[in-house]
Amino acid sequence: MSKLVPLPAACLVPFLLLFFPCQARPQLVLGQYEDEAPVRTWNTLGVELAPSLACGGARTAAAWDASSVLVNPALLCGLPKLTVTASGSRTSASMFRYSILNTGVLSARENFTEGFYALDFGGLSFRAGDWAFALSAALLESYGRPPLDFRANSPAGLVYSIETAQGGDLRNFNLSAARRLSRRLAAGLGVNVVSGRLERTVSESFVADGITIDDRKSQDFKGLYMSAGLSLLLSERISLAVAVRTPYAKRSDSRSLLEYRVPAAGTDIRIPASSKDEYRQPWAAGAGASWRPAEDLKVSADVWFFKWSSYSAVYFGEEKERDFSDVLRLGAGLEYISAYRLFGRAIRSPLRVGISYDPQPMKAPRSAYAYITFGTGVAFGRVRVDFAVAIGKESGSGHSLSARRGALTLTYVIGD
Repeated sequence: MSKLVPLPAACLVPFLLLFFPCQARPQLVLGQYEDEAPVRTWNTLGVELAPSLACGGARTAAAWDASSVLVNPALLCGLPKLTVTASGSRTSASMFRYSILNTGVLSARENFTEGFYALDFGGLSFRAGDWAFALSAALLESYGRPPLDFRANSPAGLVYSIETAQGGDLRNFNLSAARRLSRRLAAGLGVNVVSGRLERTVSESFVADGITIDDRKSQDFKGLYMSAGLSLLLSERISLAVAVRTPYAKRSDSRSLLEYRVPAAGTDIRIPASSKDEYRQPWAAGAGASWRPAEDLKVSADVWFFKWSSYSAVYFGEEKERDFSDVLRLGAGLEYISAYRLFGRAIRSPLRVGISYDPQPMKAPRSAYAYITFGTGVAFGRVRVDFAVAIGKESGSGHSLSARRGALTLTYVIGD
């Protein structure tokens, strides 16, 4: 773990930086990990389950499972008559500058890493004639940060300490419907309701003076957006698709409690506050293609545009400075299916590889992740089990950040 070092400052400077951010704004340009930033990437697009993750995240034209409808609900018409899918994941990302680390209070030379396990998707889809429907719940974003714990000692003992913690997530509940308009064309529409929570805590103690300062902030999120898409089957081997996600306001009921305690003097000052805030999320649009040059081989590719220049954040009544630019996210992958018999049962086993390029929206520093992805699985009878890993390296920030995601997905299908 990196060693934390306090920056040279008078004892009250950390207090001013923590609780009066307007005065410290030039030092608080966090970039990739602003407090509201999701772990790993700003470019949230549904949730990547194992099949799509292994193919570079390509899922606009490729119908892998019920999670595909979070990107393009028209893909419902290409799924089997009934699918039930559950998926879990392990996500990790390294961070150099976040919260009070390397922004004016504490400094470190190395990166810190945030990692978590999650059961991040459960959903089902079914087709009836020309119509298809899906219902799902997913974990879209996590806001966790590596905790910080710095303690300064003198020959007499502990003289100063500061601790931070941050956690939270954003969940999505989706209801989608699609209809086959002709033998080759399908259209779909999805309604997405999001809710979540973000909590931050900073506790600072000046032991020699008997002073403790606690700052607790929490936000409860809610919002609603629509997703829509078209899927076109050009031939038995080639399909194209387009999809769009509407902009929306992620509204927040925000609460804060700042407490200043000096037990020896009988002082206990509590300053509560509340606010109605919002984070205006950008619209996004994408296109994809899926090509099957052979019966056992499929190539998929996606490109998505995110209108990040329209993003804005209002936090406790103050509009935060977010100098963002629009980005294009790219992904492509290949799937090869091998078939064999095991103990008299027919087994199909996919091998998948892919790449993706995921630029982040900050103008300074310009930052982007390049991923290699791979995975495999097994399908027997009505059951499919898939596993995938994505390994990403960042360039642009100068701190060699990294990001990883692994996923294990189980799907039960009935019909073709």
